[in-house]
Amino acid sequence: MDYTDDACMNIFTEGQSTRMQALFAAQGIRESFVTCDFIAQVCGLQPSISGPGLLCSASAYIMQNVPAGSTVTWTASPAHLFSHSSGQGNTTPSISPASSSARGMGTLTFSVTGECGEATFAKEVFVGTPNAALIVTASHWGPPIVREIDPSMTTYAEATYKQVSVPWGHNHFTEEYEWDIWNTHSNWSIVPQHGGGPPFNAAVEIDLWQNPLPPRQTIYVRARNPCGWSLWQEIFWDVVGSCGFCAFTVYPNPAAEELRVRLDDSGTKNADNKKMATYTISIYGESGNLVWEKETDSQEEHIPTAGWREGIYQVRIHHPEGEFSQKVIVRH
Repeated sequence: MDYTDDACMNIFTEGQSTRMQALFAAQGIRESFVTCDFIAQVCGLQPSISGPGLLCSASAYIMQNVPAGSTVTWTASPAHLFSHSSGQGNTTPSISPASSSARGMGTLTFSVTGECGEATFAKEVFVGTPNAALIVTASHWGPPIVREIDPSMTTYAEATYKQVSVPWGHNHFTEEYEWDIWNTHSNWSIVPQHGGGPPFNAAVEIDLWQNPLPPRQTIYVRARNPCGWSLWQEIFWDVVGSCGFCAFTVYPNPAAEELRVRLDDSGTKNADNKKMATYTISIYGESGNLVWEKETDSQEEHIPTAGWREGIYQVRIHHPEGEFSQKVIVRH
C-alpha cells in the first residue's frame, strides 16, 4: 500500500484509492456489497413478526415477508420461560410457556439470512400471569414512596408495576387488581375506586376505625391478566397516629439541634414495679435506612440531630409493654 510523504501521512494516494475501489468492482471480493439486493428486499417488503404479545398457551409466531431463498433461524430468551428456545428453517414456530409457573418478559428473535447478508428482527413477549413480586402499592408516589393509612382522613392507595417497559403500557396486560386484609376484625374496609380501566381496582379507598390503632397493617394485593391471577403480594403499611403503647413523648417537632424522647411515668417501671424497664429507640430516614438506635432504661433520651439531613424521620420504640411510632421533621 502506498503512503503519502507528508507529516501526518493521512491522505489517500491515487494507488490506495484504486485498490479500495477494486474491492467493490466486478469480480472484486466485495462485489456483493454493490450488487446484492438483500437489504433492498428486506426494506421493501418490511418483514415483521406476527403473534400475541402475551403468551398464555401454545401460540404461533409468524415471520412475514421473508425474501425468497433466505433461511430463517429463531431464538426465544430467556430459555427458562419458553417450551422451546431455538429452531431453524421455520418461519412459523409454535411456542408455549415452559410451565404453569413461568412468568416474565422474554424476547423472540428471528434471523433472516440471504445470499449476501443477514437481518435480525425481535419481538418482546410477556409470558404467563403477572409477577406478584413486581406489584407496588403506595398512598404517595414521592419520592420517596409512602405507604401510610391515616384513620383521621380518607386514605387512597394505588397499585402498579416496578417495570414500565412492557407491552400495553406499564401493567403486564393487567386487567384487574384485588386487595385484601387478612386476620382482622370487621373494622377495616377496602373500597374500589372505579375508574375508566383497565386495569380495574388499581385505586382503592382504605378505611380504618380500629381502636387502639395497630402500628402497622399488612395489606395483600394481586393482579390478573388474561392468563390468570398472580400470587398474593404481602405489603406492610404504617398507620398514622398508631399507638399500641402510648407512654412516650417525642419533642420538639420539628427538631433542629436535638430531639428528645421521654418515657412517661406509666412506663418507667417493669412488671414488678421495681426498676426502669429497658426499651429500644430506632430512628429511620425517608428511604427506610436506620439512622440512630439505642437500647436504654433512661426516662429521657437526648438525640443530637444537628448533623442530620433535613427531612422526615420515623421514630419507633420497642418497649416490653408495647410499640410506639411517630414521625418527626428535622429542619435546620
